[in-house]
Amino acid sequence: MAGAPALAQNIKTATIVWNSVSTLNAANGDLKEEDQKITSHGSASIDWESSTGTETYEVQEVLGQWNTIASNGTITYEVKKAGKRGTFTFLRNGNETMIRILLVDNAEEIPVNVELKISNTQVQ
Repeated sequence: MAGAPALAQNIKTATIVWNSVSTLNAANGDLKEEDQKITSHGSASIDWESSTGTETYEVQEVLGQWNTIASNGTITYEVKKAGKRGTFTFLRNGNETMIRILLVDNAEEIPVNVELKISNTQVQ
């Protein structure tokens, strides 16, 4: 049964909750201590929950391969949602896990460009 946990942690197939305690605004360097939650639903969709509510993005394409989130790796999801498009890049290097989010809104000039530091994950 040693293979079961690794299979369950495959980001392309599992539903995984990623909890963040800090957000770095990559555009201006501001670091904010705040709780946010990203839920990746395999290769189907991504929910981004913050103090302002929850937004759901439809996954258009998955770039890369990351078979188990317990190991180092990276994978990028190209997403869209009513007038918004961009990427969610999940990565782990050593003991640090991050999600980089870049979103362009057709109605706004300045894109969302943030990096979430992940404190823990739960595979569901």
